Amino acid sequence: MKTNLSIRQLELSVFLGWPEAERAQKQSVWIDIEWRPINVPGACVSDNLEETLCYFTLITQLKEKTEGTSFRLIEHLAQTIYKIVQTFSSLPAQIQVGVKKYPPIPGLTQGVYFTYGDH
Repeated sequence: MKTNLSIRQLELSVFLGWPEAERAQKQSVWIDIEWRPINVPGACVSDNLEETLCYFTLITQLKEKTEGTSFRLIEHLAQTIYKIVQTFSSLPAQIQVGVKKYPPIPGLTQGVYFTYGDH
């Protein structure tokens, strides 16, 4: 049996951009997280929150640990989020993080998206 928890389009407000001027004020980015535990979480049977990943607490941690930090590249932001999720997870799991942003580039209508993870 395989399981998967997906967090979709989590909006974070971060200082992000290669030029210093772009990092001068926060901008929104959208985060996707796939958490695939190696074994079925005990919570599937027990209905006990302690036996799975608490996404509310994880999201709170992500906001606290990223919103005051400056990032030049979405690649570094994705890797930072990956490490936070990895550290937070008490169960061995495969993790995939996607970061989307809309840089001020004329004609770029769908933004840019970078993924980092185990799968």
